[in-house]
Amino acid sequence: MAAEGKTGEELAAELGVSAATLYNWRRAYGGMDTDAVRELKELREQNSRLDGPIKIVSIVDEHTRECLGGLVERSVTGEHLIVELDRVAAQRGAYPAVLRCDNGPELACAAMADWASGQVGLHFIPPGEPWRNGYIESFNSRIRDECLNINSFWSLAQARVVITDWKHDYDHHRRHSALGHQPPARYAASCTHQ
Repeated sequence: MAAEGKTGEELAAELGVSAATLYNWRRAYGGMDTDAVRELKELREQNSRLDGPIKIVSIVDEHTRECLGGLVERSVTGEHLIVELDRVAAQRGAYPAVLRCDNGPELACAAMADWASGQVGLHFIPPGEPWRNGYIESFNSRIRDECLNINSFWSLAQARVVITDWKHDYDHHRRHSALGHQPPARYAASCTHQ
């Protein structure tokens, strides 16, 4: 239709939509052929069939860069997080001296404060200053770009498997220049400090 020399406003009026709707449609689908648009719509429909958003919590050691644990759930509470932190501490043989965390409701809650009292320091990142938690922000960027943005999850169970596999690959195969070009798990195994 645009090839027929019509303006955007004329095209929108002919289609019975607003010019803004036409603009948004062109921005979203303008360079795609019909099959690509259909596939994108199918993927969006599949993702919308999930019962809700998936929340991910990652626990990353700042020194070794290892992803020690985390949660993949529909919702995360302080109680869920405490169970996971206790599991990681039991696996590692000790609690961390300090947890650096954002101000999410699962972290800045009475249950977490009670749990941490006397055993773990909680260091909250000021709102709007993610650079103060650079390691986890870098990790979150990688998991988003390399895992979440390229997968469509059919179920919570499938999301857990895919995300866990990605984290395993990150820990055991992804080399980091800051770790002497070793993967985090190998570097952690060679550490002698506590």
